[in-house]
Amino acid sequence: MTVSVLLVDDNGILRDLMNFIVDRDTRFTIIGEAANGREAIETAARFQPDVIILDQYMDELSGSQALPQLRALVPHALIAGYSGDSTGELSAHLESGLDIYISKGLSVRTLFDSIAEALERRQASGPGSVP
Repeated sequence: MTVSVLLVDDNGILRDLMNFIVDRDTRFTIIGEAANGREAIETAARFQPDVIILDQYMDELSGSQALPQLRALVPHALIAGYSGDSTGELSAHLESGLDIYISKGLSVRTLFDSIAEALERRQASGPGSVP
């Protein structure tokens, strides 16, 4: 089974890079993209992705502002924070409702490997569990 992913980042070059990596990774497929939190909410409601990769700092609506609505619209989705914030603030990110947080200082490939691991942990924990 391929995992559907919604990319949410205001950096179009980074979204292009993620698409390039995912095109070569059979575990995932990109089903939508958004450049801000408002677009993320609309796109998530429409496509119901398995995973949402969510940048923190964006115009119009930030990742943290969009997160509660995304959780309500797509409660089954694993939401991965992917931002330039220090991973030293990991507990604050996770407490905000993210399932995992990966610093943009790490590679895009590491991001997708971390998402796959979190999905495996969730599956091993049983239905309705969080990683």
